[in-house]
Amino acid sequence: AGVGTTTVAGLCARGGVLRMFGGSITVKGSKKMHGAVGAWAAWFDAAEPWPWDWPRIELYGVTFDVQANGSAEAWDIVQDVGEIYAYNCKRADGTPLRVRGKKVFFK
Repeated sequence: AGVGTTTVAGLCARGGVLRMFGGSITVKGSKKMHGAVGAWAAWFDAAEPWPWDWPRIELYGVTFDVQANGSAEAWDIVQDVGEIYAYNCKRADGTPLRVRGKKVFFK
């Protein structure tokens, strides 16, 4: 979990393998943060070239509750790099996650 300069994230991986079995990820954005993200495969340009393997995130039966709460953008999952797999994951209201490209839509 973490907060960057512009985004708050419930789960963030920048390298290696991360697996989550069940449970929930709850994130509440704010007017002070541009984005709110549940699970994020991210990188940052402070380390160029990137010295580690890209992240691989595997989520099994995880429930997402990402609330914009004033943030301009809110996403359940964002894959900037690496791979993210979501198996039987859903939103807090029970709707399954909808994937379009490398982002899973909040609405």
